[in-house]
Amino acid sequence: FLQSENQYLVKNVYVELNLKNNKNYRKKAIEISYEIALSRFLNWITVKKQNSMASLINSIKPKDYISGYSIESEKFKKDNYSALISVNFYQKKIENLLNINEIKYFAKKGPKTLIIPIIKFENRLVLWDDPNPWFDAWLKRPLDPNLTVFMLPLGEVNDLITLSAEDAINFRYYKIKNLANKYKSEDVIVVIIELKENNDSYLLS
Repeated sequence: FLQSENQYLVKNVYVELNLKNNKNYRKKAIEISYEIALSRFLNWITVKKQNSMASLINSIKPKDYISGYSIESEKFKKDNYSALISVNFYQKKIENLLNINEIKYFAKKGPKTLIIPIIKFENRLVLWDDPNPWFDAWLKRPLDPNLTVFMLPLGEVNDLITLSAEDAINFRYYKIKNLANKYKSEDVIVVIIELKENNDSYLLS
C-alpha cells in the first residue's frame, strides 16, 4: 500500500511473545514485526515463491528498510505480551532491492471490495440476522487498507431491502450491484461458511 510519495505501509502486524524473564519484549516484538511486515509486503507485491522471498529477506537487515512504526495496540498478561504494529518502509529502498535482484513487482492499491458474509446452518441462511458470528469475525478482523481496501455493509434497513441472503448466495447480479454501488465498491466477495453438526462438535467448510 503506497502511503505517500516515499513510503509503503503495512498495517496491523500481530506479534505474540511468551514472557519468561525480564527482557524488553516491546523492542523484541517491534524487531519481529519488521521481518513479518517485510515478508508479507514482498509476497503481496511480487509473484516469487515464498521460499525464494524468504532467502532474499534472510540476506538483508529488514531494519535498514524501515522508516518508522506505530504500535496500534498492545496487551501485557501474566504469561505473554501481544501487540498490533504498523510498519513503514522506504519506497525507494524497497524498489531498489527488487530491481537489483531483477524481481518484478506491482504495488498500487487494489479495488475497493465489499465483503458479504453468509452462514449456512441447518438449512437456514444468515446474513443480516443477529447473531451472525461469521459477520462478527469479519468486523473484528483488522480490515486494513494494504493492497485491497475491504469494507463491510452496515446492515441498515436499506441494506436489508436491497439484498437478502438468498439473493447473495444465488449471485443475483443487479441486487448485489445495487449494494456495491451504495458503498462505492468496485468488487464484491460473497464469503460463505457452512456449519454442520457432528456429534458434539461442528464442521466448517
